[in-house]
Amino acid sequence: MTTTRIPNHPAIVSGLFEPISDSVLPSTLGNQYGLVNTPSFISCSGLKANKLENFQIHLQTNTALTNVLQPDTVYYLSGRLIALNNGATPILTYNHNTLANLIQPVPNTFDFTNWATVTGLGIVTHRQEVTSDDLDVGTSLEVVVTHHDWDSEERCHQKFNVKYVIPGTKYFIKTHAIYQIGREVHIVGRLVDFEMDTHLAVVAVTSVSLTSGHQPVKPNNHPSASSTPSTSGGRQFTTFTPSGPPTTPSISPDKASFTPSTKSNMPPKKSKKVKLAAPEKAKGKAKAISESEAQSDDSSSDTDSEDKEEDELTTTPSPTKRGRPRRDVVKQAARNMKKK
Repeated sequence: MTTTRIPNHPAIVSGLFEPISDSVLPSTLGNQYGLVNTPSFISCSGLKANKLENFQIHLQTNTALTNVLQPDTVYYLSGRLIALNNGATPILTYNHNTLANLIQPVPNTFDFTNWATVTGLGIVTHRQEVTSDDLDVGTSLEVVVTHHDWDSEERCHQKFNVKYVIPGTKYFIKTHAIYQIGREVHIVGRLVDFEMDTHLAVVAVTSVSLTSGHQPVKPNNHPSASSTPSTSGGRQFTTFTPSGPPTTPSISPDKASFTPSTKSNMPPKKSKKVKLAAPEKAKGKAKAISESEAQSDDSSSDTDSEDKEEDELTTTPSPTKRGRPRRDVVKQAARNMKKK
């Protein structure tokens, strides 16, 4: 059984906020840390900048109970927005270490309108072109993007939708083709309104980018049986199923273990006969050698030459031996010495 993992597609909101009352601490006694909630508001002027409305929100952080926000003070903070589409008050979860105290007290002429910037990552689930009477605006594009984020108070992932409006001006008209249903987009814009009838936050887009590159999206109208529907807006996941159990190559019993080779299995090696060269005969008188010894020497030299021919490896030929003196030569030499 396959389970679909919920993606983490947050909507990050940065801006200036003023607490409208004291922070609310958890009622559990003895705790030094917990969720600190502070009521605040977001000032919006609408898409056409024809109104001024303050929408109440909750600023939430998990920190020490002493890190509270003071009324009549302007703070700059950045956090994750969870704006559920059921009429509940939006929650902005921030990190207290990134909090900045700007103005205290707040002047009456200070303007908070459209100071909240949204950086959203999500899946496009709906798109619609809207024609405007203003020729400068042209045909704008409204897309609904689904976000998922972790709710620290409820301890679960929350799913909510945000409406992003892309103007049809010369600068943005060519980006309309990027917003395709089922595509993951990264959008930056200004939070300008909340639709109270549909409970959607409205963002005027100023920048967009794709996380998976400029690839065409082909919606799958006929999902296969192995596809698992996703809650992230039309994306399908196909699981791989093996056709059969994995097979392993068979090994013969002879090769199951290593056996050392014996000398009986090795082919016999031919013995090499190396003939040593006979030392050269010194000049001068030498002892006479009998004919039998001379013949035995000749026969041994013939045998050695035959063995040398049978050997496959060629060896360096030995130097020519000096001939042995014959008996008649020795006798003649003896007569000559007697005469002298």
